[in-house]
Amino acid sequence: MSILCPGTCSELSTDNINILRSVGIRTVVDFLAHSPDQIANKCSFSHTVVSAIRRALLAQHASLVVSGSNIYHQVSQKLTILHTGIQSIDNLLSGGLLSTELTELAGASAAGKTQLCLAVAARTSLVPKHCVLYISTGADFSSERLRELMILSGSPQKNLSEALEQVKCIHAFDVFRLLEVLHNLPALIHNDSVFYAHLKLVIVDSIAAVIAPIIGGKQIEGHGLMMQVARKLKEIVVEENIAALVTNRVVQSDRNSIKPALGASWLHVPHTRILLTNQREDGTDHSILIRKATIIKSIRQPINLTTRFVLPGN
Repeated sequence: MSILCPGTCSELSTDNINILRSVGIRTVVDFLAHSPDQIANKCSFSHTVVSAIRRALLAQHASLVVSGSNIYHQVSQKLTILHTGIQSIDNLLSGGLLSTELTELAGASAAGKTQLCLAVAARTSLVPKHCVLYISTGADFSSERLRELMILSGSPQKNLSEALEQVKCIHAFDVFRLLEVLHNLPALIHNDSVFYAHLKLVIVDSIAAVIAPIIGGKQIEGHGLMMQVARKLKEIVVEENIAALVTNRVVQSDRNSIKPALGASWLHVPHTRILLTNQREDGTDHSILIRKATIIKSIRQPINLTTRFVLPGN
């Protein structure tokens, strides 16, 4: 709490401060809490003197007033929407993945989580100065599949090498390596590296592979490590203005249905959760694998929105 001191303005002299203190007005808050009329009557000050002191105190101690439209304009200029390369998924997400947000893809084995991650990486890297860091916790990353998806996106052959250079894959086979990568990431973004300076998307495929083995039972340290990963991921996406995409397994729920793994503590971490399932439909000549994506959590959209899609090349 700031005490009234001489020097803030010419009207706030030592004599005037003593007069104010004699009537119980000792701090900036005390002064501003009284109306100008009350101070003028109690201290026998002119309204001109009171108004001058009030303006000086507000200029020095009050926060700047910013309109909601200015805040919206500043935020919207910084946000980036990353298209996934699959139109129905983009429509489901109102355009695509949003920077400053963490999106989770949950599904059973072969539900298309890794393939969708590769599709997003391929589509993002085709945009100039849009780099992707792919953190693989298993052996699922395929550069050949990534190249195939770029070709299917309509990329000219001469642009493929440039796009491939905008994707970097790092393997993290345990939670400690994952934490190390995430911890070093902000420093890499702010150094002179061209790749990290243009980083737009971080993919972790899969988060459950390194977290699930260390939680549950008597492994009390596992929960703390999981929260460290969660905190670091959300810190990176917000402070560095990038998007994050992670994959998760599913487990059986009490109601005989499936739900994302990692328990209630992880529930608050993703801004958006998408559940992937398979639906096989018979075509004329062959069977086509149709996949279904359902939003089960979102901070921007209604839940239970659903779309069906086919992965490129399937």
